[in-house]
Amino acid sequence: MKKYFLFLSLAIMAGFIVSYRTEYLFIPILFFGTILIGFFLIHSSAPQSSNFLLSVFLTGYLLRILLSLLLYFYSSQFGYFEGTFASEGFFIGDGLTYFSNGRALSELWRAGIFPSIDAFRLYYAPCPAVSMYDFFNGFIIWLTSAKTPLVFFFLNSLFDSLSIVLIYLITVRLIGEEFFKYARYAAVLYCFWPSMILWSTQNLKEPICNFLVYVAILSMLNLVKKFDIWRVFCLLSATYILSILRLPMAVSVAAIFPLLYFVLIIKAHNKAFYLLATAILLAIFLLALKESPIFNFIKELTSRGGRFDISVLLKNLDTIRSARAFGKTAVFSGFEYTDVTKLLFFIPIGIIIVFFMPFPWQLGSAMQIMALPETLVFYALLPFTIGGFIYALKKNKAKTVVIASYILVMAIILGLSEGNVGTLFRHRSVIFALCLVFAGIGLGKQMKLT
Repeated sequence: MKKYFLFLSLAIMAGFIVSYRTEYLFIPILFFGTILIGFFLIHSSAPQSSNFLLSVFLTGYLLRILLSLLLYFYSSQFGYFEGTFASEGFFIGDGLTYFSNGRALSELWRAGIFPSIDAFRLYYAPCPAVSMYDFFNGFIIWLTSAKTPLVFFFLNSLFDSLSIVLIYLITVRLIGEEFFKYARYAAVLYCFWPSMILWSTQNLKEPICNFLVYVAILSMLNLVKKFDIWRVFCLLSATYILSILRLPMAVSVAAIFPLLYFVLIIKAHNKAFYLLATAILLAIFLLALKESPIFNFIKELTSRGGRFDISVLLKNLDTIRSARAFGKTAVFSGFEYTDVTKLLFFIPIGIIIVFFMPFPWQLGSAMQIMALPETLVFYALLPFTIGGFIYALKKNKAKTVVIASYILVMAIILGLSEGNVGTLFRHRSVIFALCLVFAGIGLGKQMKLT
């Protein structure tokens, strides 16, 4: 237990480091709250590896917090405005936009003005690229009276460190409790995966959205094992929140609902009960989400006048991809989806781009240079990933197909819509994380652990 006291001592020190100013008072609460949540989750769901997983969880969390603090205090030398310490050079991607819009929203709410998302975009937003994540930023700033983005880095570190535990649990549920040592490899790989650490130090959607995907995947695997209303609730709740924060991820989760339903019916002992219960739950879900972002998004993407129109789908996909296919990080910038044949032809090319870009001979920007090291590590892990997938398929076909289907659907969505390595580098992180599940199994099998 001595090592855990050491971790806790470091945690206490880090907590007090950031508590010397009023606007930082929420940070220690969040910091220690994360540790308590992690301890509870690990002891309640992974007793066979509790000591090991606690070490990995605390290491991952403290590593992310330490890097967040270093980057934060470095960026504080380049003040943005009114002491926010939000320098444009520090934020990657849309982090500055989220924080600026969230700050504007919190000030409006304190003044008694509660605009809709459309009204905020038109009249109040410092940046017109408004999303629901801006409202999440606004709520956190309003709740904590934060004048700095540091609270969001701690929140992202919270979600990503808890994801370490979820990746472990997904691996264990996939191949069985007796192979828990294989799952340790997956947890360690995720803990030290470079881009996962990087996104935790930023004010970006990746940590929370990836966390929700893992909750949904874990709920699916648990449902395959045993039908339970709580697991259905977790699956549908995670999907709904994803639909608010990042639609493509929610669509990719919802896309494998029919597969999950089929697996449940095939494996059920009382098929009539499962058929009726699941059908009722799905009917309620579809009815509740009739006007949800998922259905509206699919309708706008694929239909004209309420009817499916392939030309509308091609045009919209082309618009989405072309909007990002510019600059040094562009991929196939001149390609257009002019017909169905070109669309089908580009699917395998898009999947290759998602998994293997940037290639070592294509470095042309700082973002590509940042993405290359972990891409090379992924190349090295590929044999273990394939071996782990084959082994998991032999152990449990139904659960393996559920995970593999999500990876494939998300890879197709990203392959068709992403025209820029920079955004792809962030958005593909959820795919890489689930591939680490198979890589961990492959490494464990190679080491002949039992």
